[in-house]
Parts: sequence; C-alpha cells; structure tokens
Amino acid sequence: MAVRKTLYHLKRPVSLVYGTHHDLAFKIRGATNAIRSLLQENSPSKLTVVTHSSGNHAQTLSLAARQLGACANVVMPITSSPVKKAAVRGYGAIVTECIPTLQAREDAAREVINQEMAQDPQRKVAFVPPYDDGVLCPASIRAVVEILL
Repeated sequence: MAVRKTLYHLKRPVSLVYGTHHDLAFKIRGATNAIRSLLQENSPSKLTVVTHSSGNHAQTLSLAARQLGACANVVMPITSSPVKKAAVRGYGAIVTECIPTLQAREDAAREVINQEMAQDPQRKVAFVPPYDDGVLCPASIRAVVEILL
C-alpha cells in the first residue's frame, strides 16, 4: 500500500510516495553511478557486478546493469520476498540464494566472484556494496537534494 505525503514548506510542493517501486528512484541513481565508474576502464560486455541484498539494492543494481549492458549476479537470502527475487531475475540478473545471515551473504558473494573470475579471467568482476559506499551514497543523496530543492 502506497503512502503519499506532500511537502508544502519547500520552494514548490513536492509529493513523495512510499511503498511502491517509486521509492527505488533515488537508489537507481547510486547503482548507475557505481556501474558507470567501473565502465571507465571496462567494456560493458566484459563487466559483471556482484552484490548481496534482500531486495531494493538488488533490484536497482540489476536494472542499472541491464541498462548499461553489464551483467549482474546478486546474492539474496532464501527468506527474501519471492516478488523481489522475481524482479531481480526479470532485470536479467542471476540470483544466488543463501541462508539469511550477513556472514552467509558475504561468503556467497565472495564465492560468486571467484567462480565468475575462474570462468572468464578476462572479465572484470566487481563487488558493489549494498550500503556505506563512497560511489553509491553521493549519487543517491544528490537525487534526494534535487527532490527537496
């Protein structure tokens, strides 16, 4: 169920919608920025991005990879929503499932990276963290600032 809130105290009224695919809009900017930074030295056809996420980051990274011509492989806990897993697959990413602990996610992501690199040593395989990243965060923050100003 979507929740709508209008902010009237800004320079112009802004409506924010939560609980729909629209709340991913600021996240796609960060994911796109992360992949573009990797593409500065790599061809899209030779790039695979790997992450672990329960849903939102997984979806946005998968969509950004598809839009930019790269491949994505996402580690998701077995407890993730089937709808979110289907969305990630629908964007073209490979989903690797693991048990729902941070350690299992990180271990599975490392294993995926090692497998991808062993399969094609010429391929650039990069981990894109789901949070606390110097490339993801500024782009996401910029999108929020644009909404608020």
